Amino acid sequence: MNNQATTLFRKRQKAIRKEKNYYNKFIFNGHFTVFLLILFGAFIMGYGEWLKHIPEHIDYALITSIILAIASLFPLRTLLKEADQIFLLPFEKYMKRYMTLSIQYSYFARIVTQLILLIVPLPLFYKLNHHHLQYYIVFVVIALILPYLVLYLRWIGYRLGVSTWLM
Repeated sequence: MNNQATTLFRKRQKAIRKEKNYYNKFIFNGHFTVFLLILFGAFIMGYGEWLKHIPEHIDYALITSIILAIASLFPLRTLLKEADQIFLLPFEKYMKRYMTLSIQYSYFARIVTQLILLIVPLPLFYKLNHHHLQYYIVFVVIALILPYLVLYLRWIGYRLGVSTWLM
Protein backbone atom coordinates (compact mmCIF):
# COMPACT_ATOMS: atom_id res chain seq x y z
CA MET A 1 0.00 0.00 0.00
CA ASN A 2 2.92 2.37 0.56
CA ASN A 3 3.83 1.91 -3.10
CA GLN A 4 0.35 3.05 -4.04
CA ALA A 5 0.70 6.14 -1.83
CA THR A 6 4.05 6.94 -3.44
CA THR A 7 2.60 6.38 -6.92
CA LEU A 8 -0.35 8.65 -6.17
CA PHE A 9 1.93 11.40 -4.90
CA ARG A 10 4.34 11.12 -7.85
CA LYS A 11 1.43 11.23 -10.29
CA ARG A 12 0.05 14.41 -8.72
CA GLN A 13 3.50 15.96 -8.48
CA LYS A 14 4.07 15.28 -12.18
CA ALA A 15 0.75 16.92 -13.06
CA ILE A 16 1.62 20.02 -11.00
CA ARG A 17 5.09 20.22 -12.56
CA LYS A 18 3.61 19.94 -16.06
CA GLU A 19 1.15 22.75 -15.33
CA LYS A 20 3.88 24.99 -13.85
CA ASN A 21 6.17 24.40 -16.82
CA TYR A 22 3.36 25.30 -19.20
CA TYR A 23 2.71 28.66 -17.52
CA ASN A 24 6.38 29.42 -16.83
CA LYS A 25 7.15 29.46 -20.55
CA PHE A 26 4.77 32.42 -20.86
CA ILE A 27 6.06 34.22 -17.78
CA PHE A 28 9.79 33.79 -18.34
CA ASN A 29 9.92 34.65 -22.02
CA GLY A 30 13.07 36.12 -23.55
CA HIS A 31 12.42 39.80 -22.79
CA PHE A 32 11.50 39.26 -19.17
CA THR A 33 14.54 37.05 -18.63
CA VAL A 34 16.84 39.73 -20.06
CA PHE A 35 15.16 42.32 -17.82
CA LEU A 36 15.71 40.10 -14.76
CA LEU A 37 19.36 39.61 -15.70
CA ILE A 38 19.89 43.38 -15.99
CA LEU A 39 18.07 43.94 -12.71
CA PHE A 40 20.23 41.29 -11.03
CA GLY A 41 23.41 42.94 -12.33
CA ALA A 42 22.28 46.36 -11.10
CA PHE A 43 21.49 44.89 -7.69
CA ILE A 44 24.94 43.30 -7.43
CA MET A 45 26.68 46.54 -8.39
CA GLY A 46 24.61 48.63 -5.98
CA TYR A 47 25.04 46.12 -3.17
CA GLY A 48 28.81 46.07 -3.73
CA GLU A 49 28.99 49.86 -3.51
CA TRP A 50 26.76 49.87 -0.43
CA LEU A 51 29.03 47.35 1.29
CA LYS A 52 31.93 49.79 0.98
CA HIS A 53 30.07 52.32 3.15
CA ILE A 54 27.78 50.31 5.44
CA PRO A 55 25.70 52.55 7.73
CA GLU A 56 26.40 51.94 11.41
CA HIS A 57 23.92 51.59 14.30
CA ILE A 58 21.47 49.37 12.40
CA ASP A 59 20.70 45.89 13.67
CA TYR A 60 21.19 43.94 10.43
CA ALA A 61 20.93 40.58 12.20
CA LEU A 62 17.45 41.45 13.47
CA ILE A 63 16.29 42.66 10.05
CA THR A 64 17.66 39.55 8.34
CA SER A 65 16.09 37.30 10.97
CA ILE A 66 12.66 38.89 10.51
CA ILE A 67 12.85 38.58 6.72
CA LEU A 68 13.92 34.93 7.00
CA ALA A 69 11.22 34.19 9.58
CA ILE A 70 8.54 35.55 7.24
CA ALA A 71 9.99 33.63 4.30
CA SER A 72 10.12 30.48 6.43
CA LEU A 73 6.35 30.23 6.66
CA PHE A 74 6.18 27.41 4.17
CA PRO A 75 2.71 26.15 3.26
CA LEU A 76 2.13 22.42 3.59
CA ARG A 77 1.42 21.33 0.01
CA THR A 78 -0.33 17.98 0.24
CA LEU A 79 -1.53 17.90 -3.38
CA LEU A 80 -4.75 16.38 -2.10
CA LYS A 81 -7.99 17.19 -3.87
CA GLU A 82 -11.44 17.79 -2.45
CA ALA A 83 -12.72 14.42 -3.66
CA ASP A 84 -9.96 12.68 -1.70
CA GLN A 85 -11.93 13.30 1.50
CA ILE A 86 -14.33 10.63 0.33
CA PHE A 87 -12.36 8.32 -1.92
CA LEU A 88 -9.20 8.00 0.19
CA LEU A 89 -10.94 7.21 3.49
CA PRO A 90 -10.26 3.46 3.31
CA PHE A 91 -6.68 4.27 2.32
CA GLU A 92 -6.14 6.67 5.24
CA LYS A 93 -4.02 4.37 7.39
CA TYR A 94 -1.50 4.02 4.55
CA MET A 95 -1.16 7.76 3.95
CA LYS A 96 1.87 8.23 6.21
CA ARG A 97 4.26 7.78 3.27
CA TYR A 98 2.16 10.19 1.18
CA MET A 99 2.36 12.86 3.87
CA THR A 100 6.10 12.34 4.31
CA LEU A 101 6.51 12.96 0.59
CA SER A 102 4.23 16.01 0.87
CA ILE A 103 6.35 17.50 3.64
CA GLN A 104 9.52 16.92 1.61
CA TYR A 105 7.91 18.39 -1.50
CA SER A 106 6.75 21.47 0.43
CA TYR A 107 10.21 21.95 1.89
CA PHE A 108 12.25 21.54 -1.28
CA ALA A 109 9.83 23.63 -3.33
CA ARG A 110 10.55 26.67 -1.14
CA ILE A 111 14.11 26.08 0.03
CA VAL A 112 15.58 27.87 -3.00
CA THR A 113 14.01 31.12 -1.82
CA GLN A 114 15.43 30.50 1.63
CA LEU A 115 18.90 29.87 0.20
CA ILE A 116 18.81 33.10 -1.81
CA LEU A 117 17.76 35.02 1.29
CA LEU A 118 20.70 33.45 3.13
CA ILE A 119 23.28 34.11 0.41
CA VAL A 120 22.44 37.80 -0.12
CA PRO A 121 23.42 38.98 3.40
CA LEU A 122 26.55 36.78 3.53
CA PRO A 123 28.95 39.56 2.36
CA LEU A 124 27.34 41.99 4.81
CA PHE A 125 27.87 39.74 7.83
CA TYR A 126 31.30 38.73 6.59
CA LYS A 127 32.34 42.37 6.65
CA LEU A 128 30.52 43.27 9.88
CA ASN A 129 32.00 40.31 11.80
CA HIS A 130 35.56 41.13 10.68
CA HIS A 131 35.89 38.19 8.27
CA HIS A 132 34.58 35.54 10.70
CA LEU A 133 31.73 33.29 9.62
CA GLN A 134 31.17 30.90 12.54
CA TYR A 135 27.97 32.58 13.76
CA TYR A 136 26.62 32.99 10.27
CA ILE A 137 27.16 29.30 9.50
CA VAL A 138 25.20 28.36 12.63
CA PHE A 139 22.49 30.83 11.56
CA VAL A 140 22.32 29.24 8.09
CA VAL A 141 22.08 25.70 9.46
CA ILE A 142 19.27 26.70 11.83
CA ALA A 143 17.49 28.63 9.05
CA LEU A 144 17.55 25.52 6.85
CA ILE A 145 16.47 23.03 9.51
CA LEU A 146 13.65 24.96 11.21
CA PRO A 147 11.31 25.20 8.19
CA TYR A 148 11.31 21.41 7.87
CA LEU A 149 10.52 21.05 11.55
CA VAL A 150 7.71 23.60 11.24
CA LEU A 151 6.21 21.68 8.31
CA TYR A 152 6.35 18.49 10.35
CA LEU A 153 4.72 20.25 13.32
CA ARG A 154 2.00 21.57 11.00
CA TRP A 155 1.27 18.01 9.92
CA ILE A 156 1.10 16.85 13.54
CA GLY A 157 -1.18 19.79 14.37
CA TYR A 158 -3.37 18.95 11.41
CA ARG A 159 -3.67 15.33 12.55
CA LEU A 160 -4.56 16.45 16.07
CA GLY A 161 -7.12 18.96 14.81
CA VAL A 162 -5.29 22.05 16.08
CA SER A 163 -6.09 25.23 14.14
CA THR A 164 -3.35 26.88 12.10
CA TRP A 165 -3.68 30.15 14.00
CA LEU A 166 -3.27 28.41 17.32
CA MET A 167 -0.05 26.77 16.14
